[in-house]
Formats: sequence, structure tokens, C-alpha cells
Amino acid sequence: MLRLAVGCLAVAVLAWGSAARAAEKEKTDAQKATEAEGKKSTIMGVFTLLRESVGDGKPLPKVIGFVTQQNFPYQVVVTEQALLDQLVALDKKPVRLSGTLVDGGEKGKFLIAEGMIDADAPPPTRRKRGGL
Repeated sequence: MLRLAVGCLAVAVLAWGSAARAAEKEKTDAQKATEAEGKKSTIMGVFTLLRESVGDGKPLPKVIGFVTQQNFPYQVVVTEQALLDQLVALDKKPVRLSGTLVDGGEKGKFLIAEGMIDADAPPPTRRKRGGL
């Protein structure tokens, strides 16, 4: 009889512990999502310009293109004219943008671009002393 009571108590404690861990995991996942949404991020990928959005005459901020990183497109929102001019010249080229990631729900993720990080210079070429 005592074993049965101890067994039931153990099962109840295990069930409560697993439910508490699941609730904590859910809470931490939601917290991680909200924390990551407002943080500054750096996205590196190939930038594709949407030409019709550049010449439409709408005021900034607006979506001007997207950066594809690991087969996932991030829509790029530009707030400054100087950054827009830089990105127009880099259509279909690799770029590194810094800014804030925002989840747009069904519309996808947006990167509110605040600046562009210049690529490092390639290493110098070194030749052997006797020629090639």
C-alpha cells in the first residue's frame, strides 16, 4: 500500500515537473523572439533591387529590394537617401547590411537598414622571388 502511494506521488511530481519545464520552454521561446526582434543585426547576402520601387516617387522609408541569405529573403527598408544611392549601384552583388530585424508576419521579415558595412580588402598577392 505504501509503495502504491509513493509511486503515485512520484508520477505526480514527474508530470508536474515536465509540465513546468514545457511552460518554461514556451516562455523562453517567446522571450527570445521578442528580444531578437528589436536587436541590431548584420545580414550578409546577395542584394536584389526592385527597380519599380526606386523610381515610384514615394517618400522614404520604403522597401527597395531584398537580401537573400541562406535561401531566405529579407526585405530591405531604407530610411536614408545616401544609403539608397549606395544600394542602387550594388544590384545583384553581395552586400553586408546592418540594421534592425522586424517580423512582418505573413509578409516575411524586414531589415530596416541603417548602414552598409564595407567589405575588407582582399589579401595582397605574394609571389616567389624567382618568378613563377
